[in-house]
Amino acid sequence: LDIIRAGLVRSAHDCAEGGLAVALAECCISRTDPGPMIGATIDLGPVTGRLDAVLFGESQSRVVVSAAPDRVDRIRDKAAAAGVPLLPLGVTGGDQLKIDTSAGPLAWDLAALHDPWWHTIGRLMQAR
Repeated sequence: LDIIRAGLVRSAHDCAEGGLAVALAECCISRTDPGPMIGATIDLGPVTGRLDAVLFGESQSRVVVSAAPDRVDRIRDKAAAAGVPLLPLGVTGGDQLKIDTSAGPLAWDLAALHDPWWHTIGRLMQAR
Protein backbone atom coordinates (compact mmCIF):
# COMPACT_ATOMS: atom_id res chain seq x y z
CA LEU A 1 0.00 0.00 0.00
CA ASP A 2 2.89 2.37 0.70
CA ILE A 3 4.19 2.13 -2.87
CA ILE A 4 0.71 2.89 -4.21
CA ARG A 5 0.25 5.82 -1.84
CA ALA A 6 3.71 7.12 -2.84
CA GLY A 7 2.58 7.20 -6.48
CA LEU A 8 5.19 4.65 -7.59
CA VAL A 9 2.73 2.22 -9.20
CA ARG A 10 0.96 2.49 -12.55
CA SER A 11 -1.40 -0.41 -11.88
CA ALA A 12 -2.11 -3.12 -9.30
CA HIS A 13 -4.16 -6.30 -9.57
CA ASP A 14 -4.66 -9.05 -6.98
CA CYS A 15 -4.22 -12.73 -7.87
CA ALA A 16 -7.16 -13.94 -5.76
CA GLU A 17 -9.51 -14.94 -8.61
CA GLY A 18 -7.77 -17.21 -11.09
CA GLY A 19 -4.21 -16.75 -9.92
CA LEU A 20 -1.23 -15.07 -11.54
CA ALA A 21 -2.02 -16.00 -15.15
CA VAL A 22 -5.56 -14.62 -14.95
CA ALA A 23 -4.36 -11.46 -13.17
CA LEU A 24 -1.75 -10.88 -15.88
CA ALA A 25 -4.30 -11.46 -18.64
CA GLU A 26 -6.79 -9.08 -17.03
CA CYS A 27 -4.07 -6.45 -16.61
CA CYS A 28 -3.36 -6.69 -20.34
CA ILE A 29 -6.92 -6.69 -21.66
CA SER A 30 -8.98 -4.57 -19.27
CA ARG A 31 -8.80 -0.88 -20.06
CA THR A 32 -10.46 2.11 -18.42
CA ASP A 33 -9.74 4.34 -21.40
CA PRO A 34 -10.21 3.82 -25.15
CA GLY A 35 -6.49 3.22 -25.73
CA PRO A 36 -5.02 -0.03 -26.99
CA MET A 37 -4.55 -3.10 -24.86
CA ILE A 38 -1.00 -3.49 -23.57
CA GLY A 39 0.76 -6.84 -23.65
CA ALA A 40 3.50 -8.18 -21.41
CA THR A 41 6.50 -10.47 -21.55
CA ILE A 42 6.87 -12.41 -18.31
CA ASP A 43 9.73 -14.68 -17.20
CA LEU A 44 8.67 -17.36 -14.72
CA GLY A 45 11.61 -19.62 -15.60
CA PRO A 46 13.28 -19.21 -12.20
CA VAL A 47 10.02 -19.91 -10.32
CA THR A 48 9.86 -23.43 -8.94
CA GLY A 49 6.89 -25.58 -8.06
CA ARG A 50 4.01 -27.09 -9.98
CA LEU A 51 3.27 -25.00 -13.04
CA ASP A 52 -0.50 -25.11 -12.52
CA ALA A 53 -0.06 -23.85 -8.95
CA VAL A 54 2.32 -21.08 -10.09
CA LEU A 55 -0.03 -19.91 -12.86
CA PHE A 56 -3.46 -20.47 -11.33
CA GLY A 57 -2.98 -20.77 -7.55
CA GLU A 58 -5.27 -18.37 -5.69
CA SER A 59 -3.14 -17.93 -2.60
CA GLN A 60 -3.84 -14.72 -0.74
CA SER A 61 -1.81 -11.54 -0.57
CA ARG A 62 -0.26 -11.72 -4.05
CA VAL A 63 -0.49 -8.60 -6.17
CA VAL A 64 0.86 -7.83 -9.64
CA VAL A 65 1.99 -4.23 -9.95
CA SER A 66 3.36 -2.30 -12.90
CA ALA A 67 5.64 0.68 -12.65
CA ALA A 68 7.95 2.82 -14.73
CA PRO A 69 11.48 1.36 -14.93
CA ASP A 70 12.95 4.33 -13.04
CA ARG A 71 10.76 3.50 -10.01
CA VAL A 72 11.66 -0.18 -9.63
CA ASP A 73 14.58 0.40 -7.25
CA ARG A 74 12.43 2.55 -4.95
CA ILE A 75 9.69 -0.09 -4.98
CA ARG A 76 12.24 -2.83 -4.25
CA ASP A 77 13.65 -0.78 -1.32
CA LYS A 78 10.21 -0.12 0.18
CA ALA A 79 9.22 -3.78 -0.17
CA ALA A 80 12.44 -4.94 1.50
CA ALA A 81 12.00 -2.43 4.34
CA ALA A 82 8.46 -3.73 4.90
CA GLY A 83 9.53 -7.39 4.72
CA VAL A 84 7.38 -7.95 1.62
CA PRO A 85 8.78 -10.42 -0.94
CA LEU A 86 9.11 -8.96 -4.42
CA LEU A 87 9.76 -10.80 -7.67
CA PRO A 88 10.22 -8.77 -10.86
CA LEU A 89 8.25 -10.63 -13.54
CA GLY A 90 8.90 -8.85 -16.82
CA VAL A 91 8.01 -5.88 -18.97
CA THR A 92 4.90 -4.46 -20.60
CA GLY A 93 4.36 -3.80 -24.29
CA GLY A 94 3.22 -5.44 -27.50
CA ASP A 95 -0.01 -7.14 -28.48
CA GLN A 96 0.52 -10.48 -26.74
CA LEU A 97 0.78 -11.89 -23.26
CA LYS A 98 3.91 -14.05 -23.27
CA ILE A 99 4.87 -16.14 -20.27
CA ASP A 100 8.12 -18.08 -20.27
CA THR A 101 7.96 -21.01 -17.85
CA SER A 102 10.26 -23.85 -16.87
CA ALA A 103 8.04 -26.09 -19.03
CA GLY A 104 8.30 -23.82 -22.08
CA PRO A 105 6.78 -20.63 -23.44
CA LEU A 106 3.09 -19.70 -23.44
CA ALA A 107 1.63 -16.88 -25.54
CA TRP A 108 -1.79 -15.42 -26.28
CA ASP A 109 -2.93 -12.67 -28.63
CA LEU A 110 -4.65 -9.97 -26.57
CA ALA A 111 -7.62 -9.69 -28.93
CA ALA A 112 -8.21 -13.44 -28.56
CA LEU A 113 -8.15 -13.08 -24.76
CA HIS A 114 -10.34 -9.99 -24.71
CA ASP A 115 -13.22 -11.36 -26.77
CA PRO A 116 -14.36 -14.17 -24.44
CA TRP A 117 -13.50 -12.13 -21.34
CA TRP A 118 -15.74 -9.25 -22.45
CA HIS A 119 -18.50 -11.01 -24.44
CA THR A 120 -19.14 -14.49 -22.96
CA ILE A 121 -21.81 -13.56 -20.42
CA GLY A 122 -23.71 -11.41 -22.96
CA ARG A 123 -23.58 -14.20 -25.54
CA LEU A 124 -24.86 -16.70 -23.00
CA MET A 125 -27.71 -14.40 -22.02
CA GLN A 126 -28.71 -13.87 -25.65
CA ALA A 127 -28.62 -17.62 -26.32
CA ARG A 128 -31.35 -18.22 -23.75
